[in-house]
Amino acid sequence: IIVAEALLSQVDATAKVLKTFPGSELIGATYESPYQLSLEEGVDRVVFGEHVTAESGTGIASIAPAYGEVDSQVGKRESLPMVQTIRPDGTLKSGMNLPGEGLFMKEANKAIISDLDQRGFLVRQEVIHHTYPFCWRCDSPLLYFPTTSWYIAVTKIKDALVAENEKINWLPTHLRDGRFGNWLEGARDWAVSRDRFWGAPMPIWECPDCDKIKVVHSIKDIEVDNAFDLHRPKIDKVTLPCACGGTMKRVPFVFDCWFESGSMPYAQHHYPFEHSDQFNPERGTGYPADFIAEALDQTRGWFYTLHVLGVALFGQRAYKNVVTSGLILASDGKKLSKRLRNYTDPEVVFSTIGADALRLFLFTAASIGEDYRFSDAAVNDVKRRWITPLLNSVQYYHLSLPQCEKDKAPSAEHALLDEWIKARVAQARYQVTEYMDGDDTHSPFDLARACRVFGPLVEDLSTWYIRLSRGRTDQAFTETLQAVLVKISTTFAPFLPFLTEHIYQAVKLSDPKFPESVHLCTLRSLDEWKNESIINEMELARKVVSLGRDARVKVGIPVRQPLRSLIVTMQADAELNLSEPVKDLVAQELQVDKVVVEKNASSDSMIMVTLDSTLTEDLRNRGMANLLRRTVQDLRKQAALQPGDAAVVSIPELDDSVSMLLRDQLGQTELVQEAYSGEVIGHTEITEGERSLDITLYSR
Repeated sequence: IIVAEALLSQVDATAKVLKTFPGSELIGATYESPYQLSLEEGVDRVVFGEHVTAESGTGIASIAPAYGEVDSQVGKRESLPMVQTIRPDGTLKSGMNLPGEGLFMKEANKAIISDLDQRGFLVRQEVIHHTYPFCWRCDSPLLYFPTTSWYIAVTKIKDALVAENEKINWLPTHLRDGRFGNWLEGARDWAVSRDRFWGAPMPIWECPDCDKIKVVHSIKDIEVDNAFDLHRPKIDKVTLPCACGGTMKRVPFVFDCWFESGSMPYAQHHYPFEHSDQFNPERGTGYPADFIAEALDQTRGWFYTLHVLGVALFGQRAYKNVVTSGLILASDGKKLSKRLRNYTDPEVVFSTIGADALRLFLFTAASIGEDYRFSDAAVNDVKRRWITPLLNSVQYYHLSLPQCEKDKAPSAEHALLDEWIKARVAQARYQVTEYMDGDDTHSPFDLARACRVFGPLVEDLSTWYIRLSRGRTDQAFTETLQAVLVKISTTFAPFLPFLTEHIYQAVKLSDPKFPESVHLCTLRSLDEWKNESIINEMELARKVVSLGRDARVKVGIPVRQPLRSLIVTMQADAELNLSEPVKDLVAQELQVDKVVVEKNASSDSMIMVTLDSTLTEDLRNRGMANLLRRTVQDLRKQAALQPGDAAVVSIPELDDSVSMLLRDQLGQTELVQEAYSGEVIGHTEITEGERSLDITLYSR
């Protein structure tokens, strides 16, 4: 027995060592095989293989060049025959004097081991556990099997492939020289033939007599009409005469489906037979593509085959820009599987949550090229945070239209709010355009960055502009809100086609300047509403509001309780300031009577706020009125009353001073301080300090 010294104890611990020598002395030695599988000379000899180690086995391994990639490489190097012992159905061939003829290969193993044992060749038997390929659909064990293949000589154009890849803009950028570039550097010849029935038949005819090959260019070469079915089995019946006098038959293969996918740019135009006005690489018409998009796994699929065929046929890249998304995974990080059903059917997501909610999730949940973890809850969260507030803004626009007073001018602070939201929309439109067009520092088609502009803009519109504009009846408000909603819909139409069309149709006027659909609109000028100074000032105001709210929490005074003043202290050299209209907005938001700005050279912080927390009787009464107003609003909401529905609220024992303040704030709700003979539709009790009040809402 010849065995690697390091493995002797594993093979036979009781064996006596007769001789040791370097393994290189075995190279070229011949031996008698237990089974004579080939009549060729030099088959049963020892050759060198880097894959054989002294970590397992015996240090000497039998190889089967027909059934393994590494074995095949060694076999080609040593000119060993490709002996096939197994049929395509996985059973052992007959007539080779092998035990287990006709049995499935796994069952034949038992017969072979038994035969070796009976003949005295078996030294040791063991079970080795290792990874093995299985069909991902049916879990059947797979077998490497040798077959005749046709190849595209990719290695001959590898330098051109690498050079043309340098001209492509990849997103994310690291893929160009990383995943895709590395794949091109190691590119091998591409086996494009498949031994299948379905698919595009390879247009190659071969003569069995002289081995001459003819590649057919069009149906004219095989003399059939346009109605002829070029698929199998009819195409297999077409024969061609050979110059040797023999009959040429089509090779029994179809194309790799990726060959068809990679041919898409010209195949879709039936090039070169038709439509040269739409596709002509020499003139740059229709080629290369401006951009393509697919998932990360296509770096070795569609992206690759497009590139290989484009460079092989036309000497240039097939696309200028490629946007690569990550893979969509289940919430636990596992791959989505039809068999496991670890995801919700997309049609169900579309019908219950919305197609554009899913789009927005996919655009924003991960950076370009990174994987997603999909869940219904995550898509629902996107809808709740951004889509629903935008739809509510549209609804508020329609609710405000009947209240609009055409001749009423907006207050100074509301006029400033209008200018701010226009500037904010202009800023968002500029950002989206910048991220999609690209610049010196950013690649174009950055869909993730462009779509992430949407959420903050919707939040600014709903939680700042509309909330601070509630109760407005001036025409400037409805006109501004309508114009803003149109601008938002045209800006994000390419990303959210259904949502934006719905909004556009809901708010556009019957005016020729509005195209029939949002998808027929243009972005128009990006500068008409541009105003960086007002955006910066409003950012400062919102910072002040945030600090003011924190200050209220620290002193334990809720926002509904009015206070006398807020002092804003900024550094003396601060460039920004708060104009009077902005001060009024801050005062309104923080429920203070006035806002005072002071510049202080000794201030360590850029900005600080100080609240005057002294409460007078008037301030307390106003705070109580605010609390009651909010309580009545909650009761109306619980009773499902609409803004224009009349009602009566009874609050006995209410102070006259509070009553006077409250009456002006209740709108369509009448305040009485005695019992009312109507249907009770809501009731609650509130306690403020030592005071307790019963509040009853009646229908009217």
